[in-house]
Amino acid sequence: MKKTASTRDLILVAVLIVALAYYFGIQRPITNQTDELNAEKATIESDITIAQTQVQLKKKMENELSAILEAADGEPDALPVYDNINNVILEMNSIFGKSKDYSISFNGETEENSVVRRDIRVSFTVDSYRTAIEKLTSIDQSTNRYLIRDVSITDQSDEQGSAFSVTISLTSFDYKEQ
Repeated sequence: MKKTASTRDLILVAVLIVALAYYFGIQRPITNQTDELNAEKATIESDITIAQTQVQLKKKMENELSAILEAADGEPDALPVYDNINNVILEMNSIFGKSKDYSISFNGETEENSVVRRDIRVSFTVDSYRTAIEKLTSIDQSTNRYLIRDVSITDQSDEQGSAFSVTISLTSFDYKEQ
C-alpha cells in the first residue's frame, strides 16, 4: 500500500522550502554584505582618524613656522653654507675647551637635496651637572644647526671630587649650493 502525503505534510514541506529559499536567497547574502560594509566602514573611519591627525600636525607645524618667522621678523636664519666644518670645530672647541677632557669624532657626511648632514659624537667630562647642562644648552642655541639625537650623563664623582661624564650624538647641517 502506497502512502500519500497529506495536505499537512505538503504544507510543512512548502514552508520548509520557502524558509530555506529565504535564508539562502535573501538573509545570508544581506548578512554577508552587511559584514563587508562594516569592515569597509571601520577602514574608512581609521583613514579619517589618520587624516585628522595629519591635519592637526600640519596646523601645529604651520603655527610653529609662523612663530619662528615672527620671532625672526620674517627672516629666519639659514643653514650655513657647505663645508662649515671649520666653524663647527672652532665652536666645539670654544664650548668644550674648558672641560676636564673632551673628544670629538666625525662619522662622515651624507648629502640629500642640497643638505649635508654630518654625524658627530662628543664625549667630555666636567665638574658639575650644571656645567654639563650649560654646554648642552650652548649647542642647542648655536647659530650652527645641530640635531641632538642622544645624550648620556653619568655621575663619576668619587673621594677626589665631583665629575660628570657626558656623551652626545648629534648631527650638523650645512647647505650645499648646486
